[in-house]
Amino acid sequence: MTIRAPIMIEAEPSGQEPNLRVNQTRRRRKRLALATTGLVAATALVTWLAGDSPTQQSLTGAGLASHQSVDPTRPLGAVIAASGVDTVAVWAALADSGIIVDQLPTRSRVTFRYQDADETPQAISIPLNGDRRVELTRSRAAWAAREEAVTWKGELTVLAGRIDDSLATVFDSGPSSSLEPSTTETIATTLTDLIAWRLSFPFEVSPGARLRVVALVQWSSDGRERLRDLYAIKVTQRSRRATAFRFSGNGRPSGFYDASGKWMGRSFLRVPLASQGRAASQAVGHDSDSVLGNFRSHQGVDIPAPTGTPVVAAGDGTVARATSSGDLGLFVDLRHKGGVLTRYGHLDALARAIDVGRQVRRGQVVGFVGQTGMASTPHLHYEFLVRGKPVDLRLIESESSPLLGAKARAAFLTDRIHLERILESHDRRR
Repeated sequence: MTIRAPIMIEAEPSGQEPNLRVNQTRRRRKRLALATTGLVAATALVTWLAGDSPTQQSLTGAGLASHQSVDPTRPLGAVIAASGVDTVAVWAALADSGIIVDQLPTRSRVTFRYQDADETPQAISIPLNGDRRVELTRSRAAWAAREEAVTWKGELTVLAGRIDDSLATVFDSGPSSSLEPSTTETIATTLTDLIAWRLSFPFEVSPGARLRVVALVQWSSDGRERLRDLYAIKVTQRSRRATAFRFSGNGRPSGFYDASGKWMGRSFLRVPLASQGRAASQAVGHDSDSVLGNFRSHQGVDIPAPTGTPVVAAGDGTVARATSSGDLGLFVDLRHKGGVLTRYGHLDALARAIDVGRQVRRGQVVGFVGQTGMASTPHLHYEFLVRGKPVDLRLIESESSPLLGAKARAAFLTDRIHLERILESHDRRR
């Protein structure tokens, strides 16, 4: 289920935190509507955000539009050629303008605009990165190119879901989201990264938990959609509740804090797998008996993951051992401060330069999931030992951190109140 909070905010320039002191007068936004069923065949009328600039409006003057995706199997030249455009003329226009289209963003969508029944596009829009694009316009047979800035407007959006299997599918059930599937997937991946790796909640997040997420979603003047960041996470596990709020400012690094202003970060990652894919989310989504709860009989945990999944250091440390044994197969031991040692077993291979004595940083790849030693399926065997004794991963507490100072706490409370009101508004509408 997705709702739009009745609050609009202006997006700050890329790389800066948006201002959460939001404008309470919501501006109505006209969403881009388009549909494509072939290379150029099916099209739809395009409307833009209210208050668009003349340049943005001139882009819609061509009337009809079609989006085509660029990926490794369909490079830009192939996409342009498939639309019936002379690619040599396009490359010449780009060269004349000094524009280099080198590497396009992932899942880039090239937009072709048509004049009435003309089969050849009148204009082509190519995204360069989040804030720039190339506009190509045709005059008879000649093309002209120019580089333009892309403007983004953001809205705080609430997504709600329940963990049935894994965090990767938490927003798959229920009414269809008004967000693009790729945006919802990015939100789920980001949430997985936070819960599986970085945040310490006062209870175990497991199947049955209900989640509320406040996300800043942005829409561009050329019709793209993206997740900017997550700003609040509310978890309800049976009768227990916990909320994490993002905050930065007053000299504090950006991070998540609980309602009292205490930092919720971890010293060690609980699921030391690269967050790409669903490995980490499956580890969080499984019940305690199948993953974390098997500690008593196993002195560690077995985390299922495909062969080749990157295994990362759970914390800053030094390589103590990198060798093979009969049971664990290829494994790595990392020594950390405070008498802590982490162990990573059944590896398929080690990462480059993982040698004894080498210092590593938290999140650095140390090896890759495999099936070596006494393993019947690919998985990571992960142990956490303190002074030689195994410790249940569920008992690892968050890194101690003092509460925010008076000045920072005042700013944090202002942001927290805004986010709590958005969450409360969502709950009242359910």
